[in-house]
Amino acid sequence: MESLRAWVLLLAGTAFCGAAIGVLLPEGGKRTFRALCAVVFLYVCLLPLRSLSAKETDLASLLTIGEDASSSFSKQASDAAVLAAQTLLQTKIEETLAQSGVEDCVVTVRCALYDDGIAPEQITVRGSFPRDRVQTLLLSFLTANTKLQLLTEAEDEN
Repeated sequence: MESLRAWVLLLAGTAFCGAAIGVLLPEGGKRTFRALCAVVFLYVCLLPLRSLSAKETDLASLLTIGEDASSSFSKQASDAAVLAAQTLLQTKIEETLAQSGVEDCVVTVRCALYDDGIAPEQITVRGSFPRDRVQTLLLSFLTANTKLQLLTEAEDEN
């Protein structure tokens, strides 16, 4: 990162010096000076490429960097999908409970990515509610891998 900063400062310094000297030159020599400045600026632009040599550059490592970045983006996309599923499912459960008259509760959902897709791993409901009624309402949200926790206020105090 420090070398990038130094390179950008070198580019800016070269452009500034070229412009300052160009202003001070008489009209007759400006054309030649501009051509010289263009060559120097191009050299400074390409300066970082000098550090790369054929011996140091390993084509296989450049290709694997792309694969690593690809897998990283894939992981981020799947994490975002799991988070979206958790939020959507949590909202849907809260709406279902509210429509059935169970309002004073907090729902937490944790989803996981399985071979066949995203499914709820754990659903936790906290509050004051009839356990049997809530359990019946949540049956449609449960899968074989889902762990259901119903924590009423009476159980939280113990």
